[in-house]
Amino acid sequence: MKLKKQANNKVNWNTFFINENCLAEAIAETYNTTKQSVLSEGKGGGGGGAAVRLALGETEMVQKTKDFLQRSGVSLEAFENMADAKRSVRNTIIKLK
Repeated sequence: MKLKKQANNKVNWNTFFINENCLAEAIAETYNTTKQSVLSEGKGGGGGGAAVRLALGETEMVQKTKDFLQRSGVSLEAFENMADAKRSVRNTIIKLK
């Protein structure tokens, strides 16, 4: 019920959110390793533990996404007010003006 209430909170909506599972897979693919290694708390997966590796990986992936969008001619400012954008009936598609 708490998550349901938060879903409508515009402050929580992040255009560049990456699911942890997808993020771990992307990091593993980028660094030619396994998802298990990325999520491992032991040595060999990098310092700082899985949470730190995921946070650093998310920062890197978001920056790569932004760089790609800019190189492709997409204005990042268009994403700043996405929480206020008109959405489809099912809230799955953002309708651009």
